Amino acid sequence: MIKFPSPAVSIVGRHNSGKTTLIEKLIAELVGRGLDVGSVKHHSHVGFDIDIPGKDSWRHRHAGASETVIAAPGQMARIKTTDGEAECSDIVASMPGHDVVIVEGYRKSGLPTIEIMRAGNKADARTAEVFAEGARKGWALGTDFTQFGRGGMPHAADVHPDDHPVAQPLGKDEEDRLACTYPDHDDISNKMPTAATVAVVTDIPMAAQAAKIYGIPAFDINDVAGLADYVEAHFVRPRVSMVIQAGGESRRMGRSKATVPFCGRPLICRLVERLSPV
Repeated sequence: MIKFPSPAVSIVGRHNSGKTTLIEKLIAELVGRGLDVGSVKHHSHVGFDIDIPGKDSWRHRHAGASETVIAAPGQMARIKTTDGEAECSDIVASMPGHDVVIVEGYRKSGLPTIEIMRAGNKADARTAEVFAEGARKGWALGTDFTQFGRGGMPHAADVHPDDHPVAQPLGKDEEDRLACTYPDHDDISNKMPTAATVAVVTDIPMAAQAAKIYGIPAFDINDVAGLADYVEAHFVRPRVSMVIQAGGESRRMGRSKATVPFCGRPLICRLVERLSPV
């Protein structure tokens, strides 16, 4: 059986942004449309246990097994000890066959990200202000905000004009003013929209306007159907079926064309590998 890699998109935001609530509604909407949806949740704390102490699988683990699979009709779970934290790309790669995988968190995974900003969350409101000012000032979405509040906003060398056509470096006076204006930089440092941001979900008007300036779509926080339309159009695996015709009498070839070597491998193998990702 060919295991098709699953496309994936990440929903990101600050603590209490409402990521899980949004993802729950989005998954339900996509599944209601007949799609097979996988999901990944980033757990920021070290250590968690989904097994029940005293049960057989728990006893396996505590006896020293590094990996335990719990299997029952229609359901399976795998618990595995890992060195460090697994890469998001490896996790998604281990989940083939889905129409789409919705990831919660993993902002720095390299996946396209959908940013949520909720007016009722203080950190989101502060982020929206900086996001909006960045749009007005022409800061690139890829601007490094790591040093935000520690000596000001990024210097010109940290701003990459190629990341966005309107990107402009910041002057020292502008940096100092922003550092004084936004002293609570820890809430938003490293948690701003980035070059990987493909859409914004928000009920904050200035954030929606900023997204428009940057040329990325913005969805109302309650417009789950609209967001699902976007995800389905841009990330869900296309519903395409393909058939490779590998028959015929091969009278002119004198042998099966499918098995003819091409650069050292049967032609049929190259056709299958070429079309499998679709």
